[in-house]
Order: sequence, then structure tokens, then C-alpha cells
Amino acid sequence: MKKFYYILSCLFLLNSCNSNIGRFPEMFVGTWNSDNPELKSNEVWTKINDSIYSGKSFTMNIQKEELELIRKGNNWYYIVLINGQNNDEPIPFKLIKQTNSKFIFENKAHDFPQLIEYNFRSANNLVVYLRANGKEYEEYFNKSK
Repeated sequence: MKKFYYILSCLFLLNSCNSNIGRFPEMFVGTWNSDNPELKSNEVWTKINDSIYSGKSFTMNIQKEELELIRKGNNWYYIVLINGQNNDEPIPFKLIKQTNSKFIFENKAHDFPQLIEYNFRSANNLVVYLRANGKEYEEYFNKSK
């Protein structure tokens, strides 16, 4: 019986640690500022409804990308629209892998990136990785209070 309570206590502790990060996709909501002072970039996410989250990406205070998280059926997609690129057509990335704090979206048909990973290190710290063909770019973000 003592072992049962020990295991139950450990599970409760693990669950409370994970709850500090948040739940997908609500954890995206808010303003995320890059910790790279030279780029001065940020992402701003809002919830439209339970199936659509809208984001905007800025660099040097100029909007660079329109972003969306969209649920279609049982699948989630990360959609990027960059003016002047891809014939002004949105670029979809399908959610292929997730944990409590890491979300990987993929589009093998796109040149770069083919993988976009959002790794929430805490409720207020995020690393975004862009990957393709052995190349990787990473950017660290902090959530505005």
C-alpha cells in the first residue's frame, strides 16, 4: 500500500510539472519575443475558436508572416503565408509528432523549412527550430507578461 501511495504521489507531481507549460494549442496564445536583440522579432498568437488559432510574425516591427493553426478533422496544420513567396499561396505543415511540450509540423514538398518544431521549455520560454536537408535554424522566445 505504501508503494501505491508513492507511485500516486509521483504521478501527481509529474502532472503538476507538465501543467505549468499548458495545453496544445492554447499554449501558443500570447506575444512571444525573440531573445535575439539584433532581429527584434516576435510572434503574436490569438485564439479564434477551438479549431483556429491566428498568428502574426514580425521582424524589426514589420509583419513578415501570417500564421495559423487549424484543425481539420483529427489533424492539426500549421499554415504560413509569406507575402511575395510561394506565389502568395499558404504553405501547410501537418502536425506529425507531439509531446506535452514539443510540436513538430512537416511539409516534405517545401524547400525550407520542411520541419517546424515548437519546443516549449516552460510556460514562458520557447525554442522554434526550422529544419531541412541537414540545415537548421533556431530562435529562442520569451513570452511577454
